[in-house]
Amino acid sequence: MGQWVDELEDLGYVERRPDSSDRRAKRIHLTRKGKRSNEIAWKVVRDVESSLESLLGTKLMHDLRRALTKITGAGDQI
Repeated sequence: MGQWVDELEDLGYVERRPDSSDRRAKRIHLTRKGKRSNEIAWKVVRDVESSLESLLGTKLMHDLRRALTKITGAGDQI
């Protein structure tokens, strides 16, 4: 995990900040660039879901979500 955070930090997507309650810990925060990238990614997800729902219809889209949730083991998270 630390290597991923290092890479994201090097790319300017996150920054480490001290934890006010634990001097040993660092908190990971999205930078402006990270927040913007996150917004773009969620827009793409919503656009793909919308396109799939238009193609499949509401019931099949619901069934697809349930099947994918079961496959990924996400359980009640979705």
